[in-house]
Amino acid sequence: MLDAFIYDTVRSPRGKGRPDGALHELTSVALSAKVLNAVKERNGLEGHAVEDVIWGNVTQVGEQGGCLARSAVLASDLDQSIPGLAINRFCASGMEAVNLAANQVRGGAGSARRRAAPAARRPRPWSARARRRRCARPPRPRS
Repeated sequence: MLDAFIYDTVRSPRGKGRPDGALHELTSVALSAKVLNAVKERNGLEGHAVEDVIWGNVTQVGEQGGCLARSAVLASDLDQSIPGLAINRFCASGMEAVNLAANQVRGGAGSARRRAAPAARRPRPWSARARRRRCARPPRPRS
């Protein structure tokens, strides 16, 4: 079995997910494309140096509906034939994207994967409440 390594990371800017937030004019696709372009430029990647884009994406509705990973590839400077996979594991989406990419490399299904968990999204009121409930720590027992 092959080893898998993380060679580089890029952190997207953070902002509040509301109409007056710092990133309110930037869509999830545009922000994701900027992350892909930054990794490409920093590492001098050309052509199919990246075989797949695996994206952890919690709220796959509205502008993040469909496949955010593939849409980000199309909006970026990467080769347009690179496929994309968006997965939703709620709070663990980014970690699951890393695990999936590493397992594909270790299993011999490819050698270069790119993953990310987009931090900027515009949560819908129902999804923000649901996410807080799912991600919150369990209540402590009262003594």
